[in-house]
Amino acid sequence: MTLKEIARETGLSVSTVSRIINKENYKCTSREAEEKVWEIVRTSGYTPNLMAKELKKSGSKRPMSRNISCLFARTDNSVAEQFFSPIAQAVEQEALVQGCPLGYSFSMLHISEIQSERINKLEKDGVVVLGKPGAELDRLLREKFKNVVVVGIDVNEVPFDRVRCDGYEAAGKAIRHLYDLGHRRIGYAGLKDISAYDAYFDFFTEHNMKIDESIIHIYKSAFGIDYKAACAFLQAERELLPTAYFCSCDMIAIGIIRACRELKIRVPEDVSVVGFDNIEMGQIVSPMLTTINVPMREMGRMAVKILLDRINKGHTSQISIEFPTELIKRESSTAIQVKKA
Repeated sequence: MTLKEIARETGLSVSTVSRIINKENYKCTSREAEEKVWEIVRTSGYTPNLMAKELKKSGSKRPMSRNISCLFARTDNSVAEQFFSPIAQAVEQEALVQGCPLGYSFSMLHISEIQSERINKLEKDGVVVLGKPGAELDRLLREKFKNVVVVGIDVNEVPFDRVRCDGYEAAGKAIRHLYDLGHRRIGYAGLKDISAYDAYFDFFTEHNMKIDESIIHIYKSAFGIDYKAACAFLQAERELLPTAYFCSCDMIAIGIIRACRELKIRVPEDVSVVGFDNIEMGQIVSPMLTTINVPMREMGRMAVKILLDRINKGHTSQISIEFPTELIKRESSTAIQVKKA
């Protein structure tokens, strides 16, 4: 597959395809065009001729090819795959641009002999780990690899290079947004053993607000839109609904919005809903979801750059890069009229 063939299949010019693949000022192109190009690149196995480009720049020195892999460090209580998918795509794209396409990629649900064997087959130059590794995976990574970068939310305690976002601070932004809109009876829906859950409780404590356990709903998994569970607790709370819900991820928030629609509960007029992670589906659901944006693609690209820098001896000490999060205000949250005593 050549650039000319990719251009013909996408209907774009060769120069536009080249800019997209080489990350050279392609902001003028649409997201649809970008995704179309990368889909063809993935399915065709196209690799840009960066070797020739580097030889042209340097005169004669041949750059060393690197082999890297990508590993999803997922457990049963993991965040939704929808969160890590854009990061994984960015890792793949940046690796391709850097001339080292991913050699292997898989999810890690449980450590077993089979999974250990699969880790042994990973490309040995380095690995990008998506999500926080558990104790056993942590041990295996330290045994098998000299070069590891971990990407995710709250991965600050891992003994590797890190590309991260502060989930606690980000959750605080979401709850503060609802508080500033006048909400005081704010429910929580999401996972328990994460920083967003801690931020929720700490915010209430710091503002001397009463915590109502009846409007706290713990999910075992963030995967999928479990609107039936949302229907059940919203129906039970119907006589005394919270004025808002903060959700630990967008998939849960979307499930609540869907349940509200089925129960004829208006969002945001009757209850505001705020999510976390800004997946694309949040812009499609009606009303569009207010959420916290995590710069997933930027994090994925940075992870590859850090990994290659470590492989090439650019740094030897552990480094941690934190990306800022941002509150994205859309249609699912609104102010309420606070009644005077």
